[in-house]
Amino acid sequence: MPKQTYEPLGQASAMQSMEIALLTTGDPASLAVPARPAVRSLYPQQAVGDMTTMQAVVNRSTAPRQFDMALFAVFGAASLLLSRLVESLLFDVGARDGS
Repeated sequence: MPKQTYEPLGQASAMQSMEIALLTTGDPASLAVPARPAVRSLYPQQAVGDMTTMQAVVNRSTAPRQFDMALFAVFGAASLLLSRLVESLLFDVGARDGS
């Protein structure tokens, strides 16, 4: 088991920001307005910046892989089409040669 240490948030030297996740049953965007004063009341010195949904975070993190897989599928389909074209041309040339 790796060694773990506890460092209080106030003493964390590498800490640039803090993230808070809220679980909702309805529209997450509707919780943004009341969440700002609640966070401000708990952490008065903490500026509340970007608020986004978890779906947006997941989409942003998986977008490069989705693009790579789409590009891979396009090149795979193109190579399959090209191989069928070459096979057809070789068959036609072979039929004309009589071999």
